[in-house]
Amino acid sequence: MPTTTSAKVVVQLPNGPLKGFVSEEDLATYQSTTMDLEELVMRIAKTDEERSIAVHSAKGIFFVKDFDGNPDQPNIRFHDDSKPAGYLWVRVTFKDGEVLEGMIDNTYDFIAAKGIWITPSDPTSNNWLVYVLKSHLNGFEVLGMRQVLHRRTI
Repeated sequence: MPTTTSAKVVVQLPNGPLKGFVSEEDLATYQSTTMDLEELVMRIAKTDEERSIAVHSAKGIFFVKDFDGNPDQPNIRFHDDSKPAGYLWVRVTFKDGEVLEGMIDNTYDFIAAKGIWITPSDPTSNNWLVYVLKSHLNGFEVLGMRQVLHRRTI
């Protein structure tokens, strides 16, 4: 059973979403690695079974506040007038037409890695962290820079 130190995650696979939990410890390890995320170990919400997911087949890995979300929630995209610094404000467009905006670390990793960690810029979004597979993108735009990134916590 998931603990209070688990993050809710939805993995968008070609045959539909897979909902479950990732431990806070595993999430910290995934985020701190400089290597590409190849697999994600998660506990499936419906069955409580631990499963390893091959990340390359996923459109993205969405860390969410709630599994149900709000499909009628309008996307809010914005950027304030802060001074340039270490985070890039980006817009990614998935092959299926979905658009996501958020902040990424301004490092070489977003160019060289197979995936990108994005903190969505919409504070009302159900997603608070997303790992996006670049192979599932049609577009990637840098919209600006941001001084400070306030990542939401679990």
